[in-house]
Amino acid sequence: MAKTICPRCKGVFEGEADVRCPLCNLTTPYVTDYSTSDAYLKEAVPRVVEVRKRLGLEGLVGGLECVIITTEPRKQQAAVAELIRYTGLELADAFADRRYQTCVLKTPGSADFLIQARRDSDNPFTSFNLSPKSKHLPNTRLETLVFRTRDREEYVSIQRARGVRFLTDAIVYTANYSFIQTRPSRYTGNSLGFIQWHGRRGEYATPESEGFDVTVTKPERPYLN
Repeated sequence: MAKTICPRCKGVFEGEADVRCPLCNLTTPYVTDYSTSDAYLKEAVPRVVEVRKRLGLEGLVGGLECVIITTEPRKQQAAVAELIRYTGLELADAFADRRYQTCVLKTPGSADFLIQARRDSDNPFTSFNLSPKSKHLPNTRLETLVFRTRDREEYVSIQRARGVRFLTDAIVYTANYSFIQTRPSRYTGNSLGFIQWHGRRGEYATPESEGFDVTVTKPERPYLN
């Protein structure tokens, strides 16, 4: 009998593709036969693309807009200093709000990098960092890859119907953009975010944000040219 993987809980079980998942009770025609072989994956890609087209997902999501990396508060500026020292990124903005202190790094032709430090204890990624080699830095992680979307309500509606779960019940709206992200993957510990700009693209601070001092500057190094 074929193995089947549930798109919601990612549980693997024996059965056909239209059965109810015994782990989370999801019933969906988009549960697919499961295999780990390259041949299966190559065969499955066209089917996945066809399902996305049939559901209306095709064209709703664009390119990578930004990468969110979170650090311990005491390590944030050191992380920023290291990134601007060894890459073409430059510090473009620094602001704080109720939940995060954020440094925005940019360079032409690249996704932005948001280096954050949490200001509260609510961290849905903590459990992924409690392994022996990472537990001393429980808040440090490449957390989220954020993609542009042209219709966030339509995208969220379609994905919720498929069993995709998000960190917030509703889309987060600000003066310049709206945003939502998935719960962390149980396999990678990473999340996918989706942003739709309403104003100036690449401006992540909100009217409630406050600036803060970052005591790092880009060094003069020949290789940075």
